[in-house]
Amino acid sequence: MNNSKISKLDKKNGIKLKKRRKGLLKEKKVNRTLRKFFNNKLAVIGLFILLTITFASIFAPIICRYSPGKINLTEALEPPSRDHILALIN
Repeated sequence: MNNSKISKLDKKNGIKLKKRRKGLLKEKKVNRTLRKFFNNKLAVIGLFILLTITFASIFAPIICRYSPGKINLTEALEPPSRDHILALIN
């Protein structure tokens, strides 16, 4: 005499199981992959570092106001002055 009630979750899982057996339910591999990726802390940190370097390299002409080709090597190792308190080190 098993007269227990079936919960809504059990009914929902039963329906999904029937659809999966018939081949009507598609697997969502992309969602599973993204979820697994974003649950990995090291992978997210690595992605953040990679994106930071990529954006810095793309927007380098906007971020840096000095041209890398216009370096004055004669003033490179001068001592500190009023204009450059921490000296000139390029």
